[in-house]
Amino acid sequence: MSVGINLMLGLVEKISSILGPEECDVEIDEMHHRFKVDSPSGTALTIGAAVARGRDAQLADIRADYQQSTLAARKQGAVGFSVRRGGDVIGEHTVTFACVGERLELAHKASSREIYATGAVRAVQWAKDKPAGFYTMRDVLGI
Repeated sequence: MSVGINLMLGLVEKISSILGPEECDVEIDEMHHRFKVDSPSGTALTIGAAVARGRDAQLADIRADYQQSTLAARKQGAVGFSVRRGGDVIGEHTVTFACVGERLELAHKASSREIYATGAVRAVQWAKDKPAGFYTMRDVLGI
């Protein structure tokens, strides 16, 4: 329900449709508190799925798996994940579009869990006069 993460998802999908796999690799770096056990986080995987949508692909087909071999070269257009855990970090996600000669980075850093409630309230206020149906934060934010 974070407004910032949902905006990031929309931007990542759009950028991925412009900077295709032949131009840029994508790295998704995340950091969360030391007690978080899923790795990569659901948010990081959702960001990866946004990259895949922008490239008209499935994340499973373009995800770089560094665990298989440290000797294999990275595939062109692969999406990599790096995970850090420590302290009391609520959540930080950085998406790097690594092209030859330049990089573009988008970052979201949550410093409070209140952002989820703020996003939920925004969604409820938006939906109050809408007909019954299935809506997402993309609808709420107009992206």
